[in-house]
Amino acid sequence: MKNLLKVTYQGACLTTDTWTFIQNINYMCLTVHWIDIDWKLNKKILNFCPISSHKSDEVCKAVENCLMEREIENVFTITVDNASSSDKMLQYLRKKINNWCDSMLDEIFFHMRCIAHVINFIVSDSLKDVRDSINRISWYVRYIRQSSSRLAKFKTYIATEKLVFTRSLCFDVCTR
Repeated sequence: MKNLLKVTYQGACLTTDTWTFIQNINYMCLTVHWIDIDWKLNKKILNFCPISSHKSDEVCKAVENCLMEREIENVFTITVDNASSSDKMLQYLRKKINNWCDSMLDEIFFHMRCIAHVINFIVSDSLKDVRDSINRISWYVRYIRQSSSRLAKFKTYIATEKLVFTRSLCFDVCTR
C-alpha cells in the first residue's frame, strides 16, 4: 500500500467515520481517496480498527498512527462527521501534518463536513412539524410486525385494496 500510494498519487483525501457496534465496541474506519497518474479515482480502506472511545484524542491517535505507518504526508482534505470531537481532532492533525510537509492549498479545504450528516440534520429539522404523525406510523409498523398473524392480515388488506406493495414494513433508522 505504501508503494502504491507513493508512486500513484500527489495528494490524498481522507474520510474517517466512527461508530459503536451493538456490543458496545467502538470502531473507526479511515479511507483514502486519490487520483492516480491515469486520472482514475481510487479509494482504499487504510485502517479499520477498534478504538477505546469516540473522543478526539483516541480517534486522532488512530488516524495519526495510520498516516505515519503508511507514510502519507500530502493530505488535501479530511471528511468527518459533525461531532465536536472531530473539530478537536482536525485541529491537532492540521498541526501534525504541517510538521510533516508543506500545507496543501493553504488548508482552505482541509476540514470537510460529511454531506450525508448535513442532509440528515436538514431532513430531521424539516420533519419536526410532522413528528407526531411519523411517531404514530412507527408505532403501527411496530405493532403489525410484532405478530405474524397481524402481518398476514395487513398483507390481506393490501391485496384486497389492490395496492402495489413490494417491500416489507421497516423500522426507522435515525442515522439513515
